[in-house]
Amino acid sequence: MKRFTNILLLALATLALVACDNEQESNAMGITFDPQCDLSPTFGHKGGSKEYTFTTTHSWSARADHEWVTITPSSGDRYNKYFVIAAMENTEGEERTTNVTITLNNGNSVIIPVVQEMAPRFDTTANRTLTIGSEGGNIDVEVATNQSYNIIISKNDTWLTAEQTRGAMRDETIRFTALQNDSNSSRIAVVNITSENNVVLDSFNIIQYSNSVAKNELVYYTPYATRVTIPEDAKFGAQMVAHLYDPEHQCNRIIFDNAVLNIPANLFAYRDDIRKFDIPECVEQIEDGAFSGCAGCNEFIIPTNIKSLGGSLFEGCSGTLTVNGKTPDTKHAASDAEHWLYGSNFETVVLNSNIGDGAFRGYEAVTTVNFDDAITSIGVDAFAACPNITEARAKSLVAWCGIGFGNSAANPLFNGTCALNIDGRIITELSTTADITSIRQNTFSGYKALKKVVINDYTTALGAGAFYMCDLEKFDLSGSVVSMGIQVFAEQNGEEISYTTVGALSKCKIATLTINGDIKAQSTTGDSQKHWLTGLEAKKVIFSDKCSAVNRLLFSCSSVEEVSIASSVKTIDEGAFASCHKLTTIELNGGLETIGVHAFYDCPELRNITMPDSVVSIGDYAFDGCAKIESLTLPASLTSIGQYAFYDCDALTTLYSKATTPPVLSSKYVFNSTSDKLTIYVPESAVKTYKADSNWNYYASYIQGYTF
Repeated sequence: MKRFTNILLLALATLALVACDNEQESNAMGITFDPQCDLSPTFGHKGGSKEYTFTTTHSWSARADHEWVTITPSSGDRYNKYFVIAAMENTEGEERTTNVTITLNNGNSVIIPVVQEMAPRFDTTANRTLTIGSEGGNIDVEVATNQSYNIIISKNDTWLTAEQTRGAMRDETIRFTALQNDSNSSRIAVVNITSENNVVLDSFNIIQYSNSVAKNELVYYTPYATRVTIPEDAKFGAQMVAHLYDPEHQCNRIIFDNAVLNIPANLFAYRDDIRKFDIPECVEQIEDGAFSGCAGCNEFIIPTNIKSLGGSLFEGCSGTLTVNGKTPDTKHAASDAEHWLYGSNFETVVLNSNIGDGAFRGYEAVTTVNFDDAITSIGVDAFAACPNITEARAKSLVAWCGIGFGNSAANPLFNGTCALNIDGRIITELSTTADITSIRQNTFSGYKALKKVVINDYTTALGAGAFYMCDLEKFDLSGSVVSMGIQVFAEQNGEEISYTTVGALSKCKIATLTINGDIKAQSTTGDSQKHWLTGLEAKKVIFSDKCSAVNRLLFSCSSVEEVSIASSVKTIDEGAFASCHKLTTIELNGGLETIGVHAFYDCPELRNITMPDSVVSIGDYAFDGCAKIESLTLPASLTSIGQYAFYDCDALTTLYSKATTPPVLSSKYVFNSTSDKLTIYVPESAVKTYKADSNWNYYASYIQGYTF
């Protein structure tokens, strides 16, 4: 109807112009406009003005049908031949028209039709941020407009499409479709709607949530849409895009353009209405007090990529702490405000990752520690001075034996009151299986509940301090073990580092130690930290029929009291039991052929020893210093005795030598410095031979015949 009205007005203006033209010839109307005058003006929506000059012999007046048009001046006499038509701004979304009427005092009038263009209009129902779930779907945006437009979605956001890329001059609905989001990031698309000349009419974000904890979001759950205040200078390592409430999941989401790397100091401090946090695993730093006072939350997580933890992070918090990333090394105790656990009361700790030095040092709140199968390393002093831990839990012995503890204080078992719970069973006995090829350092360090250990042939290595300070009734050791003790930590002293090593059984108390194979020779004695049995307190040691030799320095300087050696053993090597100061009894069974140099040197408590008929040779100093041996029988198989073999055997009064051919003495100093009451009994038929034999003749006065 309006378009028809405009056409009609234009026709009237044309008639008026024709009338004016006729007037220029006959001057019948009484007014003539200059040729440059626009007698059917059109104004833009912003408004404007147009000048009109004319000639007339009459007085005149001018008026407009609507107030949005003004005429200045609005009247004049025949000398005033000028006026201006001005249009105000059109703020409406419709085109508008009016008439300006010029009336002469001769009764004639001229009508000038005026048209003003409509104001461009574009309205949408879209908020600045629209959201959609990870499952995808449609988002409808209502548009009210009087102009054509383009729909532009930010580059590379192919997960979001619009049903149309252009819109017409009408009210309509734009439908956007989002694909399913299977990633670990929320997706953000920027939608721009532009005019035909590329002016931005509207702009908004469409955010699609992730199907898991998004790496570009910090999420906190509250029953209300109350947000934390984010300081202007807060550093997250990414640009914040939106901070909005998600009513479906009852949580607030802080959404960023990239992965979140940092949680600023005190960001969530004293928000006791927060029930839960979703912290992305990509976070590398959490600053001081970030979660302090969040007493309404009972579970907190240290993310996988963590590199720095501020002080007093969880002050006033309690419940369960889950550690997914290796905590940084710290020199502070938990009682120090600079320690990340200061002031918190987490009774349960779940470890899904290795942890650094001192991680829980001095933390008295923890009572239960759960170890994931993936853990392989616990830092030095990680659980030092944690007196209230009652259980360390793991899913399998295989997993537990694969954990290396930086020192004994790194292991919660070392605190004395802690039990090892494997899949719901408290461990008091250990028997290695085919999938336990090694036991790492300090794995059972200080575990008093452990009473019986069987190391089977599958296991080849025991780490340093693996059974440090255990109190065992029985320990069976396979000969397949080739490694028992390594360097475990370094003590820093200025610029010098001294390495401390301990044996696998260091300071371990064992009632009965059974050796089920040949343990490799040692390069040092048991009083050295590098010996595999440093500090061992074993009452009885049994070498089973799986052994063929007792190797060099194997038990040197240990506290063993009683030794039994099976008939399968052929050799007792150099210094095997040297300086075993508590050794009182040794049982040697048939099959033994060689007793090596220093084999039982300096065993001052050794009293009882029976040599089997298979022994062929006794090495130098073999029993030197065994001051409490009173009687000894040398078998008929014996062919040689080394120098000083029985030197300083002060209590030795009776020696039986069954061999009819005197064993070769490598020196006359074999029995010297023995008791003056020594009697050497030899076969009746061999008395003269012994007394005449080289070096035996030195003891001729001690030799007597004996019927065996």
